[in-house]
Amino acid sequence: VPNSGGRTKFEVAIDAALAGLPLFADDSELGLWHFSTRLDGDRDYQELVPLGPLSEDVNGVPRREYLTSFAGRIRPANDTGLYDTALAAYEKMTAEYVPGKVNQVVILTDGKNEDPGSISLEELVERLRELYDPQRPVQLITIAYGADADQEALRRISEATGAKSYQSLDPNNIFQVMVHALTDR
Repeated sequence: VPNSGGRTKFEVAIDAALAGLPLFADDSELGLWHFSTRLDGDRDYQELVPLGPLSEDVNGVPRREYLTSFAGRIRPANDTGLYDTALAAYEKMTAEYVPGKVNQVVILTDGKNEDPGSISLEELVERLRELYDPQRPVQLITIAYGADADQEALRRISEATGAKSYQSLDPNNIFQVMVHALTDR
């Protein structure tokens, strides 16, 4: 990434996410997943930090610190397993819906779905529409990072849950895009 001190797009994105962590109140509930094709057997995703309040401990460490330590250890793996991951994350958040809170899944990707064994975009959008409940709304916000991200697919995924999709063509703007995505109502 130009003007980044030799960091990769991935490193810039992780740094942006970590820089945004202090913006969340202690009662905010966050979790962290990593996704890539065949990341965990045939599964395209892996939960690294379970969803919970930032003030709560995970394995004896405050969740905020635990998130920071895991985010710094994520490394790009295989191809992009976007569709199966989006569905699994949405199903999990829908099942764990918390009344009175903003319930969101945020997916940041610089690619397009590259898992030939996954559901199709049409099946994903249809399933998300079926799962969406306006009485218990969960939004799936997508962020396209760089020119290689499939902005059209991400827009359709987000729209199926009443959410917006965002784009950061310039890797150096990812922090601003992330903040905007999380605060835009």
